[in-house]
This record gives sequence, C-alpha cells and structure tokens, in this order.
Amino acid sequence: MELVLQAYHNWLENTENEGTTSDSRFEKRLMVAVEKLRPRKSLNPFKSKELRQVSEFALLQLIQSMIYLEKANLALDQLMENDDLVTALSKQTDYQECFRFMRLSLTHWTDNPVILAMQANLLRVNGSIDAALVLYDEACASVSAIRAVLARGIYFDWLDMLICSPLGLTLEGDLLEQNTLSTCTFMRCMLLSLTNQHDAAAPLLQKFGFRYRVHPSVWKTAASCIHGHTPNAQSLSNIICWKGAVVPPLLSRSLKECFKPSSEYWLETNYANNGYFSFWTGLKEETNIVDRLIQRHLLPMLSKTMDTSAIVGAEWWVHTREMKGDIGHRLHFDTDETGVERNGTIFHPLVSSVLYLDGFDHAHAGATVVFDQNVESKQMSQNAWLCSPSNGSFMCFPGNLLHGVFPTAPHTCESRQNRLTLMVGFWHIDVGHTRRLYGPCGFIPRRTRQHTWIDALHVNLPLEDASTVEGQALQQVTPAWEKLQQRETDEFYAIPKELNQRFYCTNPEDFKNQLLFNQ
Repeated sequence: MELVLQAYHNWLENTENEGTTSDSRFEKRLMVAVEKLRPRKSLNPFKSKELRQVSEFALLQLIQSMIYLEKANLALDQLMENDDLVTALSKQTDYQECFRFMRLSLTHWTDNPVILAMQANLLRVNGSIDAALVLYDEACASVSAIRAVLARGIYFDWLDMLICSPLGLTLEGDLLEQNTLSTCTFMRCMLLSLTNQHDAAAPLLQKFGFRYRVHPSVWKTAASCIHGHTPNAQSLSNIICWKGAVVPPLLSRSLKECFKPSSEYWLETNYANNGYFSFWTGLKEETNIVDRLIQRHLLPMLSKTMDTSAIVGAEWWVHTREMKGDIGHRLHFDTDETGVERNGTIFHPLVSSVLYLDGFDHAHAGATVVFDQNVESKQMSQNAWLCSPSNGSFMCFPGNLLHGVFPTAPHTCESRQNRLTLMVGFWHIDVGHTRRLYGPCGFIPRRTRQHTWIDALHVNLPLEDASTVEGQALQQVTPAWEKLQQRETDEFYAIPKELNQRFYCTNPEDFKNQLLFNQ
C-alpha cells in the first residue's frame, strides 16, 4: 500500500505541474500498482460512526476514486484549453469522456463530494437547475460527514493528500478559505434565489454573514422581464430604454461582425484572461464604426433626455457570454479604474449605457438591474429598475448608480447562444491618464499581424439616418433589498469571490469596499 500511495503522490504532483501535458509514465506506474490489489466494491467510509481504522481495501478505493477525479479534471481542462466551460460542453462527444471518469470515481467512493460538486456545476451550466441543486446538497452533506469524522481526532498519514487538501479542510475538519462546502452552499443560495425558493435560501445566506439580499420581488420581476412582460413601468427621467432599431442596419451589421463570438477580437485582445479593459474616444473625429455609433446615434439619443454639452469623451467596451447557465454580472459601479487603482479617487461617468447588440431574440437573457444607490449611500436603496434586453435596444442611466445583470432564468434558454453588448460611459472629464493597450480607457492598436480585428473596426460605410425610436420608462420595483432575519449560527463560511455577484451583502459599504480594496 505504501508503494501505491507513493505512486499516487508522484502522479498527482506531475499532473498538477504539467496539466494536460503530464508524463504518462507516472500514470502507468500508478495503475500497475493499483491493479495488483484489484478492489471491486464501492464504499463510503465516512458514514461510519466510529472510523478508527481503514483497511487497505477501503484506502485503495479512495485512491482510485481520486485518480478518476484527477482524470476528469484533466479531461475538462483539455476541453477548455481554447474555450470557456459552456462552449466546451457544447461539444457533446468530447465531454462524455469527462462524465465517464466522474462515474468511475463514484463507483469507488459513492459520495465523493468533489465529484458531486463537479457534476452539479456541469448540470447547472446545461440548465438542469433542479438536478444541480440536489447534487450540491449531497456534496454539502458528504463534506459535513467527513468533517464530523475528522473532528473526532481521526488521523491517517494519507488524509491530507487524499481528502483534506482536495476539499479545502484542515486535518481537524476546519474550513480553509477556499473549500468545497462554501462553494456548494453558495451555489445553492444562487440557484434557490433564481428559482424563487427564497425561504430555503435565507438560512444558508446566514452562514456567510449576509444581512441583506436583493428583494425576492426583484428576482420575481426580473424573471417576468425576461419573458417580455413589463407592467407598471415607471422610471426616473434619466433611466431610459429605447426599444427597437436604435442602430441603423448597415452599422448594426458591421458591429455584430466585428464583435461576434467567433471574431478575432476576443482571442487577440486576450479577453478571457486580460481583466477589465476599454477604449477611449474624444468625440473630436470619427475614425471607426464605434466612433460613428457613439457620435451619430447614441449621443443624439441622450440629447433627447438631458443636456449633453458637458460630455467631453466616451469610454467603450464590449462583453459576450454564453447565456445558458449564465450566473449574471456582478453588481458594481462604473468608475475611472486607473484613478481608483492609483490613489483611491472615485469618479464616475456622467452617463452609463448599454447597447444590446445581438443574441436576445431567441433566448431569454438576464435583465439589467439599476439601483438608486451610490458609493456614499449609508442605507440600502429602496428602488430598483429593470431592463428586459432585446436586439438593438439601448438603455442609459446615471453613471454613479449601482447596477448589474441577473442570471439567465432556468429552463428558458434551450439553444446555445451568446449575448453581445456594447457599453459606453459618457464622461464630463478626460479620464484617459496614461493610456496603455488593453487597459482602462486604452488606445486602439494599429493593424498588425497580432491585431487583425482592427480591420472590421475600420470598414467604410455610407451614412445612415438616425433612429426615431422613442425612449420608454423602465420597470420599477420597491423595495429593492430585503433585510435578513438574524439567526444564531455556529460557524461562518468564506464567501467564494469568483462566484459572488453581490446579490447579497452585509451592508451598503460592501460595494465601495470592493471597489477600493477588492474585498
């Protein structure tokens, strides 16, 4: 058994260092060592009330389960080398290998929580929300059983390598900052909120120390917005949406071509890994199709509802994401990112806006939400406004307000389709600072072999008439936030930063702290 453990350690170390290019010799040595003992039964040793010793047979089962876990991870990593998770899963024949390894893992350890969590993630991305909730719950129960065993002082030399490290636990069963239990519990909160099971979500939210959540009525109204129903629409005069063909046909077609999901833009800008970046235009000359869009079409739209004479420039950026399984876009403020990073000064654009370019006709994307809350707010906002996206529509709102995007509603997006949006911040001050390529308010690069996407940005188009579409009020929901009833809890979980869309918070300062300190 010591030889098996050593072979597993060497293989695991090699796969962690080398990933999908790991040396196959390590795996062969491991499988030869494992095959000599040939276990046949599945088990879950952590359901034993008095686990004082583990037989070599049971230990070998755990090792085999974790081997197949790592192979499933490697298969998924290989799928995602050039794609995001959702795109990778659309390649049906490829990801079956990943599922095969997960099933094999569970034949050796029936309640392996890492595998259960992985299966839940894949089901969620594919839109199977109810099935994902069941598996997240099972993963949490499995981790809790393991923690109960560890808390009794059970110790084996292999515990950290096989159990504690993969689950984010100490040898005593305490939670590390990144752990399976916190992640699965947080995803349960998100999916319960999305499916309007708010009573079930409330006690789980308490475990993270949250004191407020986006009000259930806002979640419910967001779902109705997704289906195109916007009753009782009312809005502030400067929170407006123009529905319909805001952008004329030739310009719209060119913008979609430039930024379609398969275009060179996303790869050449390293969009998936580059962090936030945007481009600045001073509105003094028209050098590309985005300049034309802003100067000839969007800015005149704004002029119908407000005085735009103070606007000196515009910052623009684009987003695309698969809608099926999308968990939304984090609540945030639009700011001068460089100023915040350099000296903590917070400036906002005069007006923030979203142009819904493509992908909104045949699938139901999450609604955009705006709160009457700014960085200096000492109380949670009372009002929220919701915009149901549709192709070609354009919305604007004061640039200092908190906003974000709700997740895609479950069971509404059968086909795989990307939402494509172009955001513009209209500034009353020049926030260019020292412009750098693919940074905040950066410059557009020259056309090179590394930047071929520029060609689609500089197409020559005839002038087209501006739209005559009238602005519409957005749906208002009051109250916007709900204060959670405080309950006693014996333990607080760490909030998974990569999943936190800030639909829950502890106080109004959370959003400012996130901006200043990336908390």
